[in-house]
Amino acid sequence: MDDTPAAASADVIVVGAGGGGLPTALFSRWLGDEVILLEKADQVGGTARKAAFWYWIPGNEAMRTAGIDDPREDFLRYVSRLSRPTDYDPQSPTLGLDTWSYQQFEAIYDSASTAAETLREHGALPYRHVAQSCDYWAELPENAAPRGRVLIHEQASPSMADGGLRSVESMTRAALADGISLRTGHRVQRLVVDGPRVAGVEATDHDGRTVRFLARKAVIFATGGFTHDAELRKNYLSLPLYPGCGARTNEGDFVRIAGWAGAQLRNMNYAWMCPISLEGSIAGDPTLTGVFSHGGDSMIMVDAAGRRVVNEKLQYNELAQEFFRWDPVTANYPNRVLISIWDQRAQEHSASADYGNPIVPAPADCPYVIRADTLAELADRVRERLACYSSHTGDWSCPPTSRAT
Repeated sequence: MDDTPAAASADVIVVGAGGGGLPTALFSRWLGDEVILLEKADQVGGTARKAAFWYWIPGNEAMRTAGIDDPREDFLRYVSRLSRPTDYDPQSPTLGLDTWSYQQFEAIYDSASTAAETLREHGALPYRHVAQSCDYWAELPENAAPRGRVLIHEQASPSMADGGLRSVESMTRAALADGISLRTGHRVQRLVVDGPRVAGVEATDHDGRTVRFLARKAVIFATGGFTHDAELRKNYLSLPLYPGCGARTNEGDFVRIAGWAGAQLRNMNYAWMCPISLEGSIAGDPTLTGVFSHGGDSMIMVDAAGRRVVNEKLQYNELAQEFFRWDPVTANYPNRVLISIWDQRAQEHSASADYGNPIVPAPADCPYVIRADTLAELADRVRERLACYSSHTGDWSCPPTSRAT
């Protein structure tokens, strides 16, 4: 470590003031540490700020109060079977997983409820119990508690669209009240090392100056992914995906920092995903959110030829895997763009402003909605829309004889 003067020092430096970084900073502070929290954006919250921010807590206190049993051993079997289906062995002491992964699952069960209650007791994250919320894989036989694990901020609206904003606001208030030094507009660029020890970080501030911060105990990264870095998306994901609905500051900074430091990166070829509006992604809309629930029994998703290709009611991450389908005959990804089709009945009965529902109430001006009175007219308008984005889609288009509707 050289003699460059530090702007500040603390016991713990947390990088990223989002859904992970804010509670990390709070827990460190409540353990008696002096904490500096650095945020790249000009406001805190990251992607969590525009999320519903349901948090999934096994064996939480509200479940216990309601008499909903969530046994530890059943939980461990459930998440092991779900997370590592090819390795899962119910007869193994670690259920077929490596020790590190198994201990991660144990830590979630043993600590998550305590963490949620600690945040609540300090007023940082007051919650209400979404008792009837069903697990995505409620039907798996290993899942002994298919309902009851979800909590959400107590002040979230009925649509729950502002759950993340409320959570960010209350955690930020707690951070400031408890003496955490919160600094926005600081993009961490590199580590400061002292022999084998990470001794701090260097960041670029609003004015482009390099600012050094030193940590006596630890540097903790809780930054976003690489949603908005085209090079990293191409390097790590098998499909050249479009920029997603994560915060615009998700540019993979930590991936490069960790690579320089020799840290082990795991599972980099897999992202937790959801369908998004092509128009919103290409426009760089900072308010873009994902499609988390396809409303309407008569909504279907079709490919360029008008063929229905997926079960629209799958949970959003599993539905998004359809975009990765590879056609070895045409040497292409035929489903990298899909078209959601719904009729007037779905519009009248399933439209809402709820978080993640693509069917918005008419006459809302929504950039991705195309209306037509006949199927032929709709197909023509879809072709026209796709032609506008051909440079972004590899000329993905509806063929002239398409049955697209």
